[in-house]
Amino acid sequence: MTTDKLYEILCLMVHLDEELGLQRSLEQIRDSLANLANQPATKPYQSDLASALSALSDGADQLRKRISLTEWGAIDELGGSEYFDPSITDKVRTSVGRNAITLSVAHDFVQTLATKRGEFLQVLKTSLEGLSHLLAEEQSKKESPNAEAAFVIPKDLFGNRLGSFGTEINFINQLMEHLSEAVTGEARSAELQSLSSSGPAVVVLAGLGVLHLLGDIINSFLDEWEKIRKMRNVRDQVRELGLSNAANGEITETILATVEEVVEASTRRCLAEYKLDIRLRNELENNLKVDIRRLFGQIERGLTVEIHIREDAKVDEDAKQELRAIAEVAQKMHFPAVSKEPMLLTDNEVLEGEFLRAEVATTKTTTEKAASKRTSRVSIFG
Repeated sequence: MTTDKLYEILCLMVHLDEELGLQRSLEQIRDSLANLANQPATKPYQSDLASALSALSDGADQLRKRISLTEWGAIDELGGSEYFDPSITDKVRTSVGRNAITLSVAHDFVQTLATKRGEFLQVLKTSLEGLSHLLAEEQSKKESPNAEAAFVIPKDLFGNRLGSFGTEINFINQLMEHLSEAVTGEARSAELQSLSSSGPAVVVLAGLGVLHLLGDIINSFLDEWEKIRKMRNVRDQVRELGLSNAANGEITETILATVEEVVEASTRRCLAEYKLDIRLRNELENNLKVDIRRLFGQIERGLTVEIHIREDAKVDEDAKQELRAIAEVAQKMHFPAVSKEPMLLTDNEVLEGEFLRAEVATTKTTTEKAASKRTSRVSIFG
């Protein structure tokens, strides 16, 4: 984890706790349980406990919305997953419910949790204060990005091989370049913001229009995925019933045709505002189709993409509207579980990318030409 990333995660945890009042609610629950253990019939104490539990529940629910997958990974690295777990309210409620008669036991559980969590928060604050002092000059020179995209690449996707991981990096760069060319007319490489070992996650910076487009095409696939999931369930049922292979093959073809329709529609969406040379447009269209098809295949195998924005970004009104639109797109991005039987990319295509596909195509073409020559000789000399 880089110092910049560490600084961001420390800020996130400290500020979220202050904003959501998680530690404050936990301590109020502790105090209410202590009072009720001594005077269990006192209604004001019962009301205080209910209010504190409700406040903790509301704050914990916000954690699910406010912390991204990559940020969860970083929090876990720092040992904070237990203290920022959205299910913390469930644990407290379970303890209270099991010990409704002897509330002193529930009080001891909450007191231990509140004490450990308070000590952890104090370490965070002390570390943040020291890091802020060390990085003060450097941070003052930096401008925080308004938005960024994090590509979380499961290790199974590249076989835990460094070379194949490089292929994934090349693909991300190629995808962002082509999207940039579609939006701006210029193929601009995405700027690497950070690289995290958890995931691993590659965080890149790009223009707002590019990030908006990226989110749109991903959501177009995710919207169709539910339909695809249902078709796959039907196909599995057909297999179990031992019905004809023709029916099984027909469903598979329908699934692949559905994906191809999304690829075509997404490509048209990318090029909707493109007004440059028709030859360049045709080349870009072909490149985008390859990129988008591969992106969908990677998502089926576990790739996830998160788009983060800064709500406090100092930008003009047009940019603020674009940021709000991107935030709405990002909130809709709910990725499916990894498929047990991936259909869109073979293992070799995942590991070697389009390089292998190009090699296979070349070999196939060469073989076809050789076969054609042999056929010609037979027809001539038969």
